Amino acid sequence: MSAAAVWLRSMRAVTNGSISLTFAGLSVKSALSDRKIIDRAKGILMKVKNLSEEEAYSLMRSTAMREKKKIVDIAQSIITAAEMLK
Repeated sequence: MSAAAVWLRSMRAVTNGSISLTFAGLSVKSALSDRKIIDRAKGILMKVKNLSEEEAYSLMRSTAMREKKKIVDIAQSIITAAEMLK
């Protein structure tokens, strides 16, 4: 396929809204990935600190607010620390 044909196909995709669907798909994929990380960290906190699921989430949320970080970043730190301590 020539470069002109590739360009024309990409322009059609832009005008048909395919690009926005791709971006929306990426954000959904990212949100699912973040949810998995948060759930894994909740499980670690529940096990290590004997917390309920709600308490574990609340602890991560309050830490994220206090540290001015995203909750997924706090969750990833918990996972990393737990892996180091194995």
